[in-house]
Amino acid sequence: MFFGSPEFLLAWQLPFDVRFISRFNGCRYARGAAVAMKDGELTVRLPDCAAMDFDDVRIETLLNGFSGYVYREGVGSYHFTAGKVVGHAVRDPAHPILDVGKSLTVKLDEQRVPTALMYYAWDDGKYHLMATDKLPR
Repeated sequence: MFFGSPEFLLAWQLPFDVRFISRFNGCRYARGAAVAMKDGELTVRLPDCAAMDFDDVRIETLLNGFSGYVYREGVGSYHFTAGKVVGHAVRDPAHPILDVGKSLTVKLDEQRVPTALMYYAWDDGKYHLMATDKLPR
């Protein structure tokens, strides 16, 4: 299971199941980002110059993740801690414009606990593996 941007990982031809927790856009280097894992809960904080990419997720699903947790099959339950509605579309006022924020909490599915967790570190612009002994079993 990975956290990162698929454009950089797809070319690796990995011999195991890969699940993306989140994708991001923006800068390659920055300060202020964090990734932590504790008691089966992953917390992610993006730097100001990056943004999470959930363009392929339905608006209703994202909205549910703003006020609580929303389950994603094979990964776990997502909560956008700073998610909010920032406006409405001009041509369709019933269509909200969303900002998922810079923080994400994921309660990993206990049945699908990853054997490895890869994340992007903005301080050095590289992917790193989180030690598997820090992941719940």
